[in-house]
Amino acid sequence: YKVQSFTLPTLICRKTGRMFLVASHFLDVLKSFGPLPDDIEEKIKYARWKAADIVKAINEGRQPSTQTS
Repeated sequence: YKVQSFTLPTLICRKTGRMFLVASHFLDVLKSFGPLPDDIEEKIKYARWKAADIVKAINEGRQPSTQTS
């Protein structure tokens, strides 16, 4: 997973947040082919949460959370 390699604190930027958001949208599209396994649903939730956390942290001038879920 390419996005996971960008979660190091030194590499966090708006582009990283955008990558998490794009990943969640891509995984959402897969729903059109049928129900998704629970692990994929969790990845969608995590990608959305991480994208929001990154953008919010940048706007507040702090480091994003290093929590993985």
